[in-house]
Amino acid sequence: MYITSVLVLAQIMIIIYAINRKKTQEDFSLSSELRNLPFSFLPLVMLGTFALFFLLDPLEQILPLPFPIQEFFINLLELKAYAFIIIVLLAPITEEILFRGIILKSLLNNYSPLKSILLTAFLFGAIHFNINQLISGLISGIFLGYLYWQIQSLSLCILSHMLYNGIAYGAYYLLDNGFNIESTISNTKVYLLLYFIAALTLAGCLLIIHKRSIQLSPIDSEPQIW
Repeated sequence: MYITSVLVLAQIMIIIYAINRKKTQEDFSLSSELRNLPFSFLPLVMLGTFALFFLLDPLEQILPLPFPIQEFFINLLELKAYAFIIIVLLAPITEEILFRGIILKSLLNNYSPLKSILLTAFLFGAIHFNINQLISGLISGIFLGYLYWQIQSLSLCILSHMLYNGIAYGAYYLLDNGFNIESTISNTKVYLLLYFIAALTLAGCLLIIHKRSIQLSPIDSEPQIW
């Protein structure tokens, strides 16, 4: 019911948005977005997504999912192919079109990038209806919002979201304890070292993305103000 309600809400808003776009004759096509995928940013986005997943890993121990939601995901993941379609494919597409392609894009036209990204990220986290995913959704929403603001590519946000969910999907089957990486690494010092490396990696990816986006921007364009 949780996944279905989110997806139905997203689909309804996307349909309304598509109708309004057609009325204003504004051209928007997901296939066009994918065809114009900025491949030069792809490795940085994928590496940053891996690092982000690792950085959010302790959240499962600090704020575990409520039992009903844990039970729901366990039951859903028993249906491997169906779960893959819902979690890894369908949810990232609909959620990114809704939150980055519609909400964030509209907010950026009227507010500063900081306010727009934070508000969109909060809504993205809140729609998951639990404190664990509120926080993880807020942080990942800031990451995805930053990508959209800097690169202006919805397709990269979708691919990043797919990769993040895909890692979680794969971790459930590969790790003995489900989604948590920390408990599978017995040496605490090794885990902390990897955590530090992940933090540096994410920061480095964001910095390089920022520099590249400036280089690719028109010379006479106004500077981006955070």
